[in-house]
Amino acid sequence: SETSLLITELHPYYTYTVLVAAVTVSPGPLSMGYTVQTPADSPSGPPQNVSSVVISSTKIYLSWSPPLIHQQNGLIQSYTITIYEIDTNTTIQQHQNFIYNTVTLTNLHPNYQYVLSVAAYTVGLGPSSSETTQTLEDVPSGPPNDLTVNITSSSSVVLQWNPPDFHQQNGDIQHYLITLTTTDVEKTFTSTD
Repeated sequence: SETSLLITELHPYYTYTVLVAAVTVSPGPLSMGYTVQTPADSPSGPPQNVSSVVISSTKIYLSWSPPLIHQQNGLIQSYTITIYEIDTNTTIQQHQNFIYNTVTLTNLHPNYQYVLSVAAYTVGLGPSSSETTQTLEDVPSGPPNDLTVNITSSSSVVLQWNPPDFHQQNGDIQHYLITLTTTDVEKTFTSTD
């Protein structure tokens, strides 16, 4: 009879004790136990409970829980946070110490949509969990473009302009504020978009 056996589908990073008994009419005594630990592997499950809180127009607080214990497949060494900026199709990666399950993401753009993903790392990177969020609006960081003034009569002018560049709008433009000054008078007008 065979004196070796390949056992498959064991769980990574588990400790197993192996015992063998010879069988004739029934099992004989068990051998001494042999303890073996399977090697670690990449996590097979994503971090749990990924949640974000928008703090301001440029900051988001991100938190998560580790992958389920039976999906960790080893000791978590770190987390990889991926910040995908939908509006510019830009991806940034950031690594986080395994001790912490939170991070405050800074230097984000106002009023941009982000997909925030978190993945655990053991000996390799596991699958990620994602959260989609948007930063708050802020005041425009750039002026309207291409201002032109057409004189229509001795007492009127027509103003035309283009909105600030998209990445400088920092929100939905509600209206424009026009200030007209002379040496002794200042007038302010509001124009809708």
